[in-house]
Amino acid sequence: MVNLELSFRFLSPVTRPGMPIHLDAVLLYANIDAGMPEAEARALLDEAVDATGEGESRVYCASALLFDVELPFTRFATQKLSTLEYALAIHEGAVRANINSQVDCERGTLKGRMAFIPMMWAPTAKAWLRCKSPEALNALLTNVQYVGKYSNNGYGQVASIEPVEAADPEAWQRRVLPFEVDGAAQLRATTAPPYWDRTKARNAFMHP
Repeated sequence: MVNLELSFRFLSPVTRPGMPIHLDAVLLYANIDAGMPEAEARALLDEAVDATGEGESRVYCASALLFDVELPFTRFATQKLSTLEYALAIHEGAVRANINSQVDCERGTLKGRMAFIPMMWAPTAKAWLRCKSPEALNALLTNVQYVGKYSNNGYGQVASIEPVEAADPEAWQRRVLPFEVDGAAQLRATTAPPYWDRTKARNAFMHP
C-alpha cells in the first residue's frame, strides 16, 4: 500500500463542475469511454485503489481533484439535434423522451439552441489516493486523456499526470465522504460512482 499524490497538467480549459470531480470516477469512466467493459474497469479500479467501509458506507480512498488556480469564464455552444439520429436513439432505448407521436428537431422542445457552458482555465490540479497496485493504477491512467464534460470538443485535455509519494496519508479524504471528519460540512450527495446519480444521494460530509 502506498499513498500517492497525482499532479495533473492540462492543455485546454476545463468545464467548471457543479460538484467535485472525484479521482475514482475519472479513472473509471475514462477507461469505460476507451472501450473497456464496465465490469472489467471496476475490477481494475478495485485492484488499484484502496477502499474503506462496507455497503453504502464504502468509499474509495481517492480524493477529488483540487485545482491550483481557477480562472472562470463562459462559452456558448450551439446544440443541434438530428431528427433521424434522435428518433433512432429513442427507439433503441438510449434516450428517454416523452414524445407521443413524432420527433421534430426543427421546432419545439428539441429545436437547436445556444447552450451556456461555465468553463475555467485551470492549468494544474492535484489528487491523492491510497494505492494498492501501482501496476493497475498505471493501466488505468493510460486512458485518462480528458477531465470533465465536453471532452469531444477538446475541453479538459490532459497533458501529463505525474505520481509522487504523498506527504499526508489522509489527504485522500479531500472528497465527499459517507462519514464525518473533523471540520467537515454536512450535505446531501452521492458518495460512490456514478456521482451524478442524485437518486443515490445520502447524508454525507465534505472535507474542508
